[in-house]
Amino acid sequence: MKEKNSDIFKNVNENELISKFSQLENFKKKAHINNNARFNSPYSNSKDILNFLREKNKISEKNYNFLFKNLTEDSTLDNKLNSINHYLTKDDLSVEERKQIEIVKSIFVSSNEYWKKSANAKAAIDGDKRKERSVIVADAIGALIWWETGP
Repeated sequence: MKEKNSDIFKNVNENELISKFSQLENFKKKAHINNNARFNSPYSNSKDILNFLREKNKISEKNYNFLFKNLTEDSTLDNKLNSINHYLTKDDLSVEERKQIEIVKSIFVSSNEYWKKSANAKAAIDGDKRKERSVIVADAIGALIWWETGP
């Protein structure tokens, strides 16, 4: 990305990105060894990411519980977006908690738009709506790992 858009990505620290990815991969390997049975869900990657963020104290218990309950269980995308919008109306969210949920919402909406328009994306999951929903959720929750590191 730096080679093609050096101005935009000039402050991105590649080593920080590699380190975060390695930490997540190590966490996922440990989780798989400890609990293989739960990985039949298309939402297992999103659950892994949330558990990783919680272990690293990068997400509040309140946001963790909300996202785990409302995004990693299968329901319609409209229901998921409605739950996000409702959650954002809460007065007791800290600035940091609100930022995290706004990021999740932004990526959720963008990913949803991408999946609606991309024939290649739809072909990759063979028209399976449940997989499509789980990928959109994984995009949105995954953004929480990278939001501190750059664009």
